Amino acid sequence: MSPEARPARVALPRGDLRGPVDAHLRGVDFVVEGYGSGARTYRFEVERRPGIQVRVFSDQDIPIQVAIGNYDLGIASRQWVDELLVKHRLDSVVPLRQIDVASEPLVVAGEPGRTLAEIAGAGVVRVATEVPNLAAHFLVHARVPDYRLYEVWAQAEAWPPLDAELAVAPRSAVEKEGLQVLGEVHRGGVWLI
Repeated sequence: MSPEARPARVALPRGDLRGPVDAHLRGVDFVVEGYGSGARTYRFEVERRPGIQVRVFSDQDIPIQVAIGNYDLGIASRQWVDELLVKHRLDSVVPLRQIDVASEPLVVAGEPGRTLAEIAGAGVVRVATEVPNLAAHFLVHARVPDYRLYEVWAQAEAWPPLDAELAVAPRSAVEKEGLQVLGEVHRGGVWLI
């Protein structure tokens, strides 16, 4: 690589995706030494690939970093890509390819024994969610006439039934909380963008 050439910049996720993404990248001979071990550093070089710089971000920040041009490529949960694209359809994020990393769907859930139509017909529906754009998109298409979104940073599944009627959260989280799944909001997946 010539000294004046800008390095290719890649954004990778921290947190629960770190280990599976590292295993996938090693499987395609893209070794980011120290990334999978959970090293406290957030900047890495790629083994045997000069001119590539890696930075680690929160999963939800990666689509934004790619959209504004700070990073050329990224790997992120598709829910965060679509959370951005639902609101900003003309954004410069292009989903290139799903990678072989397990994820789970986001669902809408509520108190057991009630249907979505019954909840929607009872008045204002309070919905706890980390993904307000995807939640609003789902609620409009489900014809829920009057709702209020409570944007939370984590554990939306803990809100119903006392503090909200519905939660949009990962399927396993709502089931663990004893809520009833009422619909699928997003299929999930991990993508190269």
